[in-house]
Amino acid sequence: MPAIEEVAKKYDDAELWHLYVREPHPQERKFKKYFPHKNYEDRIAYAQELREVMNIESPIVLDGMDEKIHLRYGNMPNAVYVVDKKGNVVYKANWTDAPVVDEVLAELQAEEAKTTDNRQQTTGN
Repeated sequence: MPAIEEVAKKYDDAELWHLYVREPHPQERKFKKYFPHKNYEDRIAYAQELREVMNIESPIVLDGMDEKIHLRYGNMPNAVYVVDKKGNVVYKANWTDAPVVDEVLAELQAEEAKTTDNRQQTTGN
């Protein structure tokens, strides 16, 4: 299982989604058996294999053949976004670094707990 999934499991209200676009280096090095996608069925099959090989439990969202989502969000091969409960992007990086994401999620959780405590003190609950 990818380290990022282990991090997400630590936080009850964290949701993790993977965006699958394509194999990074088809027919090179360790990707020799993979070819560029000719159609969406290829993309589905490769994503399913990725799920099995990497033991991914989180949802995998497949980008379209035009890669519109991937291009819109920076065209980086392994980007990460952390979005808070209000829908604000609070962290963005061009490369997923699980320990850093863990720190960001811990900070968000601490801020939320502090806000909840302050609210309870204000209302007397």
